[in-house]
Amino acid sequence: MIRQIDVSFTGSTFVQIFAKQGGEAYASAMWHIWHILSEVSPFLGSVFSHWQIWLSGGGILGLIAIIVPQVEKLCGKSLSKRTHVYLFLIAFFLCACFLSWVDKDDALKSEQRGRKEDSAKSQGDYGKLQGDCNSLSSQFQYKSGVVDALASQNRDQQNTINNCQTQAVKLLVPIPLQVVPIAITKDKDVDGKWQDVWVVVVNKRTSPVNLAIQCDQNVSDVRVNVPEDGRGVRYGTRGGEGMSNVALVDLKFPDATPTNPMIVSFRHRLPKANCRMERTE
Repeated sequence: MIRQIDVSFTGSTFVQIFAKQGGEAYASAMWHIWHILSEVSPFLGSVFSHWQIWLSGGGILGLIAIIVPQVEKLCGKSLSKRTHVYLFLIAFFLCACFLSWVDKDDALKSEQRGRKEDSAKSQGDYGKLQGDCNSLSSQFQYKSGVVDALASQNRDQQNTINNCQTQAVKLLVPIPLQVVPIAITKDKDVDGKWQDVWVVVVNKRTSPVNLAIQCDQNVSDVRVNVPEDGRGVRYGTRGGEGMSNVALVDLKFPDATPTNPMIVSFRHRLPKANCRMERTE
């Protein structure tokens, strides 16, 4: 059976033809020959490229002029023209090989020097790049810390702003008025009548303040006073003095404040009166 081998160099079609004609062993031998020729051909091309150098000068002729007498002396006879031609060709080939080797060696050394220079430059560039990377890494860590610190400050400031807004909203909401009457004196005998004294406390500045005093017996002699200023007070009893158990208090001026409470006093005929005081609209 004829088998086709896998080749991966120039001339593969040529080798495949031989593989079909003579088998795998023959094709393998031809492959090695082709490989050797492909490796040697650049060198031979370099050798023959020196023909014009030696043909244009007298290097080979001078070399033959030196060698031929020595050869004739050793052989004891004169050399023929054909022998001279052979000597010329041999000398040319050897010199061309030497020059080709010198060129290849110089090219190889130049290539090695270039590689060393490129390697040194690459090492320098790598070191510089590594230094830049380290510098950028340090800058990144520093800036990352700054960003974290600023983010923390922003959070704190935002929390402060939110708290201030909450407090501001609370201040914008009106505080509901609270009026708290407190009895400080009860059933005090004054000129044959029993007197009660109350302190009315408010939680914010307000005016007017309307109060209703209601007892289980008739109320009379209602008096209202605001410390430091007792003006603007109106009071009275429903149905006339001594005939009503309800008294109305209307404070127009001054404003009642948490630090200046109202002091309300009134009288009733019998002791132990059950009285209460409340705010009216």
